[in-house]
Amino acid sequence: MMYRIIVGCVFALSIITSVSAQDQTADLEGTVVDAEGEFRFEGARVQILDTDRRTSTDRRGRFSFSDLEPGTYELRVSYIGAEPQTETVEIVAGEDQQIEVRLGGAEDLDRVVVVGQAAAQSAALAREQSATNNINVLSADAIGQFPDDNVAEALQRVSGLSLERDQGEGRFVTIRGANAEFNTTTINGLRIPGPEDDSRAVNLDVISSDLVESVEVTKSLMANQDADAVGGNIEIKTLSAFDLGNSLTGRIEGSYNEPLEETSPRLGLTGTRLLSVGEGVDNLAISGSVNFYDRSFAVDNVEGGAWPFVDDPAGGGEFRSPESAEQRDYELSRKRIGGVLNFDFRTEAGTEYYLRTLYSEFSDNEIELEHEYLFEDSTPVEITADSGSFTDGEVERRGKETTATREILSVVFGSETSIGQWETDYQAGYSEASTSEPFSLGTALIAGGLDIGYDLSGDRRTPRLFGADLDSLENLEAYELDLVELESDQTEEEEVSLEFNAGRFFAWSGNPGRFQFGAKARLREKFNDGNNRNFESFGGDFTLADLAGPGSRDYPLGRFGPYVSTDILRQFYFDNRDNFEINQADFLLDSEGEDYDLEEDIYAAYVMSEVTFGALDLVGGLRIEHTDQSQGGVPGRRQ
Repeated sequence: MMYRIIVGCVFALSIITSVSAQDQTADLEGTVVDAEGEFRFEGARVQILDTDRRTSTDRRGRFSFSDLEPGTYELRVSYIGAEPQTETVEIVAGEDQQIEVRLGGAEDLDRVVVVGQAAAQSAALAREQSATNNINVLSADAIGQFPDDNVAEALQRVSGLSLERDQGEGRFVTIRGANAEFNTTTINGLRIPGPEDDSRAVNLDVISSDLVESVEVTKSLMANQDADAVGGNIEIKTLSAFDLGNSLTGRIEGSYNEPLEETSPRLGLTGTRLLSVGEGVDNLAISGSVNFYDRSFAVDNVEGGAWPFVDDPAGGGEFRSPESAEQRDYELSRKRIGGVLNFDFRTEAGTEYYLRTLYSEFSDNEIELEHEYLFEDSTPVEITADSGSFTDGEVERRGKETTATREILSVVFGSETSIGQWETDYQAGYSEASTSEPFSLGTALIAGGLDIGYDLSGDRRTPRLFGADLDSLENLEAYELDLVELESDQTEEEEVSLEFNAGRFFAWSGNPGRFQFGAKARLREKFNDGNNRNFESFGGDFTLADLAGPGSRDYPLGRFGPYVSTDILRQFYFDNRDNFEINQADFLLDSEGEDYDLEEDIYAAYVMSEVTFGALDLVGGLRIEHTDQSQGGVPGRRQ
C-alpha cells in the first residue's frame, strides 16, 4: 500500500513540476570556474539580485534557475575567499541560456582560488555554507596539517564528535553522543559494512587519512539518505583529477619509539592526470594513491577495578579501596596498506561517468602482558586514603599474543547526467569488510597466600603495586597454570547496492525550489565463524617456571617482575596440546554459540522537496524502507 502512495506522489509531483516549462519562460544554466577555466567550484552561492532566487553549485560547479520570465537579470556569484562576481544575463522567452562565471581576477587569483591550503579550506567552508542541512567538511589539506594516522583521528577535530580509542589510537567515531553503531559510513556514496562480528560500527582506523580527498559529516539527515543513521553519516570522498588537475605528490615520514627502539616508516604517493579522449579536451580523469605505514609502539599503564568503601581494620575509618589493580605492558605492531584508483569521464553533452575504488588493510599484532593484584577476596591489614595492605591475597600473571587483519573494499560505478530539466544519477556498488583473527593464544597463572598492597602517595595516577615479601611475590614455582586459551575468528560482511535519483529545480508561486525522488536497494550478507578453546586440564602440573621469559621488562611504572613469554607459550602449546582438555560447555557457548550467517535486504524509496521563501529554506520529504532478514546459527546454514 505504501509503495502505491509513493508512486502516486512521484507521478503527481512530476506532472506538476513539468508544467512549468512554458514558452513564456526560459531556464538559465551555468558553471562557476576559476579565472583560467580549469577548476570548477562546488558550493559557490549564486543569487539573482532583487529576487529570492538563489542556489549553490554542485560538485561539478553547475547551477540552474528554471522558469525565468523574459528580461535582464543581475547574477551575483560568491565564494568564500574570493571577491563576488556579478554578471548580466538577458533572458528571452523560450530560449534557455548557458553561462560560465569565472571567479578570481588577476589581482586575487594567487591569493585565493587556485591550489593550496587556502583553496581547500574555502571549498570545505563553501560546502558547509551552501548545504541545507547541518554538515561539517574536512578537506585533505586540513587533514594533512596534522599527524593523523587514520580517518577517525582526523575527525576528532570536528565539533560534536568524539572518539573511541584502542591503545590510544582512534577507532570509532561518536556523533553528538550517539554510539558508533548508530552512525553510518559511506565511501563515494557507497555504504560500507562493519568488520566487527558483534557490531555494525565501521572501524575507521582501517582507512588511512592519506587516501581521502575530503570527509563530510552529516548531523541532520534528509529523506534521500539511509534511514538507519540515527547519529549521522560519515561520507568519505576519494580524489578526482577533475578537482585537482595534473598533480603528483609524495610523502615520506618516520617516527621513533624509544621504549622499543623501533623506527616506524610512513610512505605515500598520489597522482592525478587529465587526458583528452576523442574530440574532448581533458575529459578523462585518472587518479591514484597508495600508502604504507608500519608502526611499532609500546603501551604501559596501571588500571584499577571498582573502588568500594572498605573499613580500616586498625580503626582509622572508612576509605575507598580498589577491588583489583593491573600492571599492563603491551607491545604492538600495526601496518596499514591502502590504495585508491579512480576513473572519471565527461562527455560533451555534460554526462559524467565514474568508477571509484578503494582498498585498505589494517594488520595488528599485539602482545599483552598483565599482572593483576586481587584485593577483593584478600584480608585487609591496613587501609588509608593513599594506601592499602592485605594478607592472603592473590596475583595473576597473564600473557597473550593476538594477530588480526581487517580489510575494507569499495567499488562503485555510476553516472550523473541531465535530461531536459531533470538531473539524474545512478550508481551500482560492491563493498566488503572483514576481520580475520587466525591465531590468538593466551594463558593465566595464579599464586595465592601472598602479602600484597598498593601505594598512591607518590602519584595517584600511577599507583605502585607491591608484595611485602618480594621473594614470595616473584617465586616462579608459586604461580600455577590455570588457563590456556586458543582463539580464532573470521568475520565477513559484503553488500551490493543499486541506487537511482532524479530531481529538478522549479518555481512555486514565484519561489524557487527543487523536487527530488529516488529508490535504492541494498543486499547484504554477513557471517561469523568463531572458535574459542579454553583448556583447563593440561596433563601435568605446570608453573610460571615453564613459561617465564628471560631477564626483566623495561616497565616505567614500577617493578614488573617475572612475566610470561609469548614465544615460549607458543612452543609450550604445540609441545603439549595433545594432553590438553577443553571445557566443553565454554567451547559450545563461545564457539558455536557465536557463529551466525545472515542476510539482510533493504529496499527504500523516497520523495522530497525544497522551497525557498526569502531567507527561509523549507525541506520536507518521505522515505519508506522495507527490510527482509534471514539468519542461521552456522555459516552456510540459514533458516
